[in-house]
Amino acid sequence: MQAGRLTVATGALLALAACGRGAPEPRPAPTASAAEAPVAAPSPPPSDIGETPSLTPSLVPPVEPTPRAAPGDDDSSLSIDAPAALPTLSLPLPDMTLVPRASSSPAPPAKPAPVTEQSFAPRDECSRLPGWPAFRDKLARAVADKDVRAFAALAAHDVKLDYGGGSGRRELRERLGDPARGLWRELAQILPLGCSDANGILALPWYFWNLPIDIDPHAAMLVTGDAVPLRAKPDPDARVLATLDWPVVALPPGKFDPAARYTPVRTRAGKLDGYVLTAKLRSVLAYRLVAERQGSDWKLTAFIAGD
Repeated sequence: MQAGRLTVATGALLALAACGRGAPEPRPAPTASAAEAPVAAPSPPPSDIGETPSLTPSLVPPVEPTPRAAPGDDDSSLSIDAPAALPTLSLPLPDMTLVPRASSSPAPPAKPAPVTEQSFAPRDECSRLPGWPAFRDKLARAVADKDVRAFAALAAHDVKLDYGGGSGRRELRERLGDPARGLWRELAQILPLGCSDANGILALPWYFWNLPIDIDPHAAMLVTGDAVPLRAKPDPDARVLATLDWPVVALPPGKFDPAARYTPVRTRAGKLDGYVLTAKLRSVLAYRLVAERQGSDWKLTAFIAGD
């Protein structure tokens, strides 16, 4: 009886063992190690402006620290797997120097320097004289209006008009009224050229009392303007020898033609020969005004040209 029970128990145990071999025991899921598991990045602290930090942590893969090279080690010994050790491409840079393109047009000539000549640019030595500014204003108004009577009223009764005996207010009015003489144009050119004072005798233009004593006044011309070109030929495209700033230049004998576009001249200091626009030249003996004080008023005592 007991032997039968033992046999049954043994058979049951063998059956259970056979069932266990048919279905393997399930293994637990692998757990990530501390170096492999994703790590939750810490949320940034709240900013000063009251920003609320995110409640969901960001998962970032762990980054192993990059090994530092020991002093004296070559940079190439660092592992290329580390971000700081990525190789640097050392390629030669192309030459980016700008090369000017060849131009078919010639290069502009260098700007000539002004010739060192004495300047006779307009100056005003008369504006501080008592009564002169008011007198000059009346003079300028009469010229602008071409007012014969107003202009004659500013002249002395014996105003000198030429070196042949012409004088007086009546003669002055007649000459101002003669369009062929062009005296209004002459007066309009005189007034901007300044005023000089020689012991109470005033001259307009300024240069008249200040001309060099070594010039020939019949062959001397004033260049009226700054940086006036002195050209090698009487042509607007000719080479510029120098630029002139209000100098006195000399004319070759018998070479002045007021109708010509250019006039040949020679500079005094530089001794340069060239051509200047005739419109930029004014004879030093052209019309001028002379004024003197008579009593408490200023009067024009001469309106004259020549010598």
